[in-house]
Parts: sequence; C-alpha cells; structure tokens
Amino acid sequence: MYKVIKIDDERACLFDSEAMQPTFLSLKLCIEQLHLKSVNYQISTLTNIMYFHEYWLAKFGFTLDYSMYKSEFSGSLISKMISELDCFWLYLGHSRNYVDNVTALPFNPQKDSIQKIQTKTSRYQAVCRFISWLIDSYITPHFITESIKDIDAYKRALHSFLNVEAKKYSKYSSNKSHNTNFYKSLTHEQLRDFVSLFSLPKQIEKDDDGKLALSVYVSFRNLILIKLLTQYGLRIGEALLLRGTSFKSNMSGNAFYMYVANLNDGVDPRKQKPQIKTQQSIRELKITSQDYKIIKMFMSQVELRSSHNFLITSSIGDCDPLSYKAAYKIISDASDAMKEKFPEHFSPVKAEYLDNVHPHMLRHTWAYIQLRNLYHHFEEQFVKAGAANAKGIMESAKDSLRQLGGWADGSLMPNNYAKRFIAEHANEVNMSMFKHGTFEILYSNEFPDI
Repeated sequence: MYKVIKIDDERACLFDSEAMQPTFLSLKLCIEQLHLKSVNYQISTLTNIMYFHEYWLAKFGFTLDYSMYKSEFSGSLISKMISELDCFWLYLGHSRNYVDNVTALPFNPQKDSIQKIQTKTSRYQAVCRFISWLIDSYITPHFITESIKDIDAYKRALHSFLNVEAKKYSKYSSNKSHNTNFYKSLTHEQLRDFVSLFSLPKQIEKDDDGKLALSVYVSFRNLILIKLLTQYGLRIGEALLLRGTSFKSNMSGNAFYMYVANLNDGVDPRKQKPQIKTQQSIRELKITSQDYKIIKMFMSQVELRSSHNFLITSSIGDCDPLSYKAAYKIISDASDAMKEKFPEHFSPVKAEYLDNVHPHMLRHTWAYIQLRNLYHHFEEQFVKAGAANAKGIMESAKDSLRQLGGWADGSLMPNNYAKRFIAEHANEVNMSMFKHGTFEILYSNEFPDI
C-alpha cells in the first residue's frame, strides 16, 4: 500500500500506492525538514517511517494520517504512538508481519547477526525522531486551546515519555560499537606515507594527439582526488560533483576558489548521482594557486577524452564521471598497498595502529588538523584583544570548521574533534608534571632489569 518514490535528484516522498497521493504527515515532514537533506537520507528516513505506517494500518485498520485527523491532531494520539513503539519493535523483528499477542525472543547472536539488530535499531530510532517531530509540530497553541505554560509542560512530558522508549534499544545502536574508533584519523607519519603512494611519474608521456598515457592520466586523477580529500576535507561524493566550472580565479588572478554544490542541469549520466549532504555543504573554498594550476591542466586532458567536464573520471572508454564505488576503491586499494609497504602502521602493538584507511578517515584527519590550526589562530587573536577565554576560542574554531567542512550550523560533529583536541592537550599537561619535582621520589632509585 505504501511506497517511497524518488521524485528527482533532490526530493523523495512516501506515497499511498492505491490513492497515488503522498501521505500527509510524511509530506509535511519532507517540506519542513527532509527536503533540506540529501535524497538518499530522505529515502532511508521515509522507508523507516513507511514501516510504522504499515504497522499502524495492520493493527488498527486505519491509516496513521486518518487516525491523526480523526483525533484532531491531539497529543493523546501521539502518546498512543509512543505506547505502540514496543509492539513496533516486535513487528520489525518478525519481518514486518503483524501478529497479535507475541513477545520478543531473546537476542541470539547465532541466529541474529549484529548488523541485522543494528539495522532494526536504526529503523526504530528513525520512527522515534518522526514522533518527536510530531510533538513539536502539533503540541502548539495552534492545535491546543490551553495556556502556553500548560502546553509547554505537556510537550515536555511527551518528549520525556518518548526519550524513555527511544533509549530502550540504544545498546544495539551501531554508533555505540564504533564510538571508540569512529573518529580515528591518521597521524602525521601515517598521512605522509599514505599520500606518498600517489606520486606522479618522473616522465610525462603523451601521444600525437596530446593525450597523456593512460597510466599517467590515472596517476594525475588519483593524486587530485587525494588532494581534495586530505587538503580540503571534501566528502568523496562532493569531490565527484566537481567540474571544470567549479574552479575559478578572482579578477586579479591572484586568488583561486573551488565551489562545492549540487548539479541541477541534468547532464550527470551516473545512475547513482552523488549529492551534497545538506544545504550547508554548499560552500566556496579557497585553494592554492598550485592546486588550481594542476586541476586546470588535468581538465584539459579530460576534455580530450570526453564530452563532459567532470573532474574525476573513469579511465576507460569515453571516460565517464567516476562512480562512488570506483572512487572508494581507489582509497581501499591504496590502503592495501600501504599495508604491504608500511606494515608498521598496522601493527597492533602500536597505540596508533590502523585496521585500514577509508575515505572518511581522511576527512577526520583533515578536520582534526584544521580544528587544531583554527584553535591556535583564534587563541592568538583573543590574546591580542585581551579576551582570552578557552571556551570562546574553541567555539570560534568549531564554527569556522563547520563552515569549511560543510556541516550544518547545529551539527555536533565538530564537538567530537574538539573533545579529542582537549583530551590530547590534557595529556600533554599531565605529562609536563613529571618535569617538575613533584614525583621526584618515585624516580630516586633506578629500576633493575627484570
């Protein structure tokens, strides 16, 4: 009865497939929130909300939209939705088949993979976010004729009720298992050795038409991709959006810029089109004159091989724009090569050892280095102004990082890099204690060999 349909490269909607109309609540959510996100995020969220619509119809015989309309968008029905979350969890666990009077079986790791339980949790939490949005949208003076104070208290009570339910299965969340390593980045030595794998050949070979030899073309392309990921912190999908027209100089020709944005002219032939993550991901980044020169030289080679002007291309046939999968493989192949050439970086006996290198790890590396540089930059400015405040310095650094990295204004991602910076700085301060005489007595005698 329900189906998520991609309308175009920027929008998706949840449809009632019998009436061929979008469902009201989900359409309102799309207009207010989801259509500001990437289309892949929209599809994922709407699919999870669709499961809740299916569950509601199977249990009560009415659509969720009709139930809300019949209750006059009351808080009592939203409260009922929250009460149904436990049963919805069971519904997800029974392959989305509604069966009355059943209970959940205990988690069996031999039958239920961790990935499946994490997917189930992700779907459950997406519905919790949907209900949270319903609370904020309908527990308002427009729908409730109570005092502002009473409405606010009612809203807080519903959010509190929802939070209890939302946390029930959070232990299965995929974020929990990756928490310690999710923001792992490369050390200076690891980054140096990884980037060294993308060196250019000493001799540049061209044919009679001026085309670079295929191996040289691939080397240039890969090096430019790595520069975009490590020097400018681009997401891999953002790098794949870039075209020759994405790079411009100022009128004086002494400053150069890269524009990161979605493409709306319909010329991208890829079936799975890359998208920027949010509206805040649209940005203008200053690049070095050397990088501008390299990119323009390479674009002249792209134009000799293809009819489009995408920067990162395939190296076969008409050199179509590179797919996400192929771009990811460039990094994963380099990761394997790094394991062979620099095995010391992958040894578990080292504190900073790597399992592998993936594209987002390069973004983490850029973000942490950038935050550290921004912090020291603003620290110097604050000190000169006589207003040195550690919290203010860090907030300024995080705001700038959001702008450069294309995160939304309220994104908490920069906070993770800030926590790491603070932790490392605290460790340095802690180690500096040992340079003073406080612990001298512990070092007064030499330790014998054991």
